Amino acid sequence: NCFLDERRYLPLSRKRVYDAAYIARLTPCKRHGLIPKELAPRILLMGTLTPYQSEKDYADMVHERFAESRWITRFNAVKISEYLAMAKCGLVLSAREGASFCSSEYLLCGLPVVDTPAIGGRSVLYPEEYVKYADSTPESIAECVDYWGANRPDPKAVRIAWLEKVRPHREAYKKLMLELTGKEHHSFPHKLGIRNNHPGNLYSIAVKMYLATKNFFSKS
Repeated sequence: NCFLDERRYLPLSRKRVYDAAYIARLTPCKRHGLIPKELAPRILLMGTLTPYQSEKDYADMVHERFAESRWITRFNAVKISEYLAMAKCGLVLSAREGASFCSSEYLLCGLPVVDTPAIGGRSVLYPEEYVKYADSTPESIAECVDYWGANRPDPKAVRIAWLEKVRPHREAYKKLMLELTGKEHHSFPHKLGIRNNHPGNLYSIAVKMYLATKNFFSKS
C-alpha cells in the first residue's frame, strides 16, 4: 500500500451526500452483507462486477439488498477522488485481505476509515486517529459510520497522516534496493505494478489539470 501513487488521489471539496463509500469487487469475501440495510440509500458502492459465474448469486443478492444505493461499477483514477469526496468515510469489511488498496485510497482522499477485524496487515498504515474499528456486525458498523458522520476530520490532515505513516516504509524499501542493486531508486510503479502500471508523470499532471478545471467551473 505504501507504493500507491498519491498524485492520483486528492481530497476534494464536495458535498458529502453519502454516509460511507465501499470500494470492493462483488465477491463473497468482501462481506457486503455487513453494511446495515437501513443505510442503503446513503451508501456509495464502487466496484467491478464479478467475472465468475459461481459468484453470480452473491452479486445478485447484493444488488437486491442495496438496490437503493448509488452504484458505480466503472471508474478510473480521474474519477475516484471525485466519487470519494461525496462520502463521509470509507468501509473495509473483508476478513482476509491482500493489499486492500481501497483502505489507503480512502485515506489519501481524506476519508477516515471504518475497519473490521482481519488477517492481512492492512492496518499497518492506518493513522490511528482516523480509523474506527468495528465488530463484524451491521450494528457495530452502523455505530462507527455514525461516529464519522458526527466527527468529520479535516480531509487534508487525514491525507498527511497517511503519508507520514508510509514514509518510513518507502525509505526502508529504497535502502534495500540500493543494497541489492547498487543504484538509487527514487520512484516506483504505482502499487508496485500490481493491477495497473504507472502511466507516467504526464498522466498525473493531466489528472490534476482536469480536476482543477472542473472545480473552477463548478464554483463559477
